[in-house]
Amino acid sequence: MKPNPKTSPADEAHEPVAPTTETHTWSGSMIAPGSLESPQGGRITLGLKQLTDDEVMLLLRSHQEAMDGNTHFPHPVPSNPEFIGLADEFADLMAELALARALAQNLTERKNHLRAKVNAVLTQRAHYIEIASNGAPSVMATAALPLRRERRRLGALAWPQNFRAQLVQAPGTLVLRWKPVARSRSYVVEMCEPDINPDNWLQAYIGGRASCTLTNLTSGHRYAFRLATIGGKDGQSPWSPVITRIVG
Repeated sequence: MKPNPKTSPADEAHEPVAPTTETHTWSGSMIAPGSLESPQGGRITLGLKQLTDDEVMLLLRSHQEAMDGNTHFPHPVPSNPEFIGLADEFADLMAELALARALAQNLTERKNHLRAKVNAVLTQRAHYIEIASNGAPSVMATAALPLRRERRRLGALAWPQNFRAQLVQAPGTLVLRWKPVARSRSYVVEMCEPDINPDNWLQAYIGGRASCTLTNLTSGHRYAFRLATIGGKDGQSPWSPVITRIVG
């Protein structure tokens, strides 16, 4: 038997090494674009927050087709089977969602059509109850339908307070002012010359504002004014106390 030849350290350094097969697995976390330095400085900008679900679906499919057989990326992370499986699952869910939306739209249209019929039936029933009860609120209340609130009747209104006449720089002009009255429709002012004809009251103003300007009055003459509120159950309030003013 021939002895085994000794192996020198130099021979050991040149002994052939058996090839190994690398296995790439995905643990569920991806390598973020730009997290590894690229020698040429290239970066990927996905802009996923600005994309709709349909746009993401198109991106998945176009990338999947581009990676199929792409020799530049022999060991993608995550692996092709995992990537394709997730893309298919997303596509299936998108399809289910589209069907659900179509069903919801159909149901909404049916509901709206039926609601119109329900409204018509309730309206007819309300008319029947009004007629059968002869409009008696106590009887209509037993039908458990909402009753219209009775309008609160407006009582008598008082004349406006703080009625006053103010001189202005323009000759023959007076400005009358007063405090507004709640729920009034308008106001009416009458005037006379008490030193000439105290019973000859003439309308000087009617309107909704709580002031008026009277012009073309005779300077040096004394005028009397009274004011009333238009509105309320009586149509018009009593006249205010008379005020007088000599026109400048």
